[in-house]
Amino acid sequence: MSVSINDIFDDQIAEVLTRLANGESLRSIGNDARMPKHTTFLLWVSKDPVLAEHYARAREVGMDAIGEEILEIVDSSTPDTAARDRLRYDARRWYLSKLAPKKYGDKLDMTSSDGSMSQPSVIRIVAADDRSKD
Repeated sequence: MSVSINDIFDDQIAEVLTRLANGESLRSIGNDARMPKHTTFLLWVSKDPVLAEHYARAREVGMDAIGEEILEIVDSSTPDTAARDRLRYDARRWYLSKLAPKKYGDKLDMTSSDGSMSQPSVIRIVAADDRSKD
């Protein structure tokens, strides 16, 4: 049984997409000697609309995997690893907020239900002993 060059490319593409969906970066995948360089893969994506759709979906799933990794980092943190874990947490959170700000970014919603801009409400909390000063 012979293996065609297309079979090799299909296997590489499938592995790249799987690794992306697991949260690995395209650059780190491209550093694997068995895989195409990230620039080569992006060239393939730019020339193939079907591959572009698969790539986008794999990246989306990969971001969720990174989000789950953040939870694992926080859940497994110990006093001895807290500083390193905080750095790992912050880096991943920042990365996700830049790649998918609508899903993972900080959001301040200043619109009302009808879509118009609303004025932020200021709530004053008064302690019991401060009420007599008003």
